[in-house]
Amino acid sequence: MTTMWGGIIFLATGPAIFLALHFLMPKQFLEKYFTSPFFQIWEINAFNIFPSTFMRTVMLTGVIAFPKLGKKRKLTDAHLDAPLWYKIFSKTYWIYFLTLGGLFVISLIGLVAYTVAIDNL
Repeated sequence: MTTMWGGIIFLATGPAIFLALHFLMPKQFLEKYFTSPFFQIWEINAFNIFPSTFMRTVMLTGVIAFPKLGKKRKLTDAHLDAPLWYKIFSKTYWIYFLTLGGLFVISLIGLVAYTVAIDNL
């Protein structure tokens, strides 16, 4: 029952929190780190067009929240230039997303297993 409510809470609040992260991303941070030494030109062009801008937000907030995720692109120090409030917001969102998103997936697996079990009776 707990996993079901976690999934419902996630579906109800997750997108709103993500949109806030997207629109509150500091412009200076975006201009400094979403450039050619870190990303290829085609990526910059592709991720500056809606709806791909949300993928850009996912990548950059992930790097801010967990700096080791930026190792391949040499963005491990990028979190140092993000404002403290955005670091806290990003980390909180990712922990929230991984926890409640995981509960949502577990509840879906449980629902499918339950349905299959009932159908096989």
